[in-house]
Amino acid sequence: MIGGPQGGLILGKARWVEQIRRDPFARIVRVDKISPAALEATLRLFLDEQRALAGVPILAMLRKTMQEIERVAARIVSKPDGGLSCELRVENAIGFMGGGSLPGQELPTRLVEIRPLRMSTGELARALRQGSPSIFTRIRQDAVLDGHHKTEPQSPGLPKPRLAELGRVPSACFETVAAILLADGRITFSRTSRRFSRAGWQPGLPEAIAPVCERVEALFRGRLFHPPAASEAARELGVDDRTCGQAIKVLKDLERLVEIPGGGVFHSNAISEATARVTEHIKKHGRLESVDFKYQIDTTRKYALPLLDHLDALGITRRVGNTRFLKTPDPTAHPDR
Repeated sequence: MIGGPQGGLILGKARWVEQIRRDPFARIVRVDKISPAALEATLRLFLDEQRALAGVPILAMLRKTMQEIERVAARIVSKPDGGLSCELRVENAIGFMGGGSLPGQELPTRLVEIRPLRMSTGELARALRQGSPSIFTRIRQDAVLDGHHKTEPQSPGLPKPRLAELGRVPSACFETVAAILLADGRITFSRTSRRFSRAGWQPGLPEAIAPVCERVEALFRGRLFHPPAASEAARELGVDDRTCGQAIKVLKDLERLVEIPGGGVFHSNAISEATARVTEHIKKHGRLESVDFKYQIDTTRKYALPLLDHLDALGITRRVGNTRFLKTPDPTAHPDR
């Protein structure tokens, strides 16, 4: 690690070096004339230790004291954010020497953490790269989650593919990174939603549309087995389609509303109530015919059949033709099956 240009020197007996030089492959990997000149200039600096320490940037940076780094970080934090609407703060951290010589060598340091308020972490990183001068940042997975929770407070978190994409972590490295953050208690993983979130995060309603969300939820709760379509809900509540659609998305993220393929969106209470009625019926009669279910919940085939399919998907019931049985047979159920 001398802080010079990328390149290598081949040293050895003349006959072996000459053989290498004559090989056609050498023409492919040979460097241009600028690289040897830059390498020579860098090596000449090392003839004088003081000149090398002052003239080679990597050596100058490695010799900075913690107090010097602290002053630079504090100066950055004290400046305006350039209209990016960010929170800046100085944190303790561990840096790495890097390069081919000492890739894993750790160095204690101080860094400036930037938390965006009006954009995602990925959008901020792109804006900094495209600025002048360009600034390349390191995106931390817990910071990505913080940004997601701020922009979508109703969301329980991010699924693995999306978190890896936003954090720009190669799939081969993601499991290791996630395991470290989980072990440190900085993030959590829900086996129910299959999503990662910041430790201690509790989703809630966004303030801007919380009143609309509450009205939408009340409408769906009052019509458990005859849920309205999004446009119908918007008309009944007197709100525009876009706002109503946002409210429905928020409530789905919070799992208060559940979207069922082919059946629309139901309140979560509808799933609980349907489960209770189906389970009670099958325990009493041993089976449930699909045609009977719509009368049990006083609805139409349009809603009844998708609900039954959803209970199958949840593993509560199993389907044989048009008949449903409990997935795990109940020993007290009616013997006539």
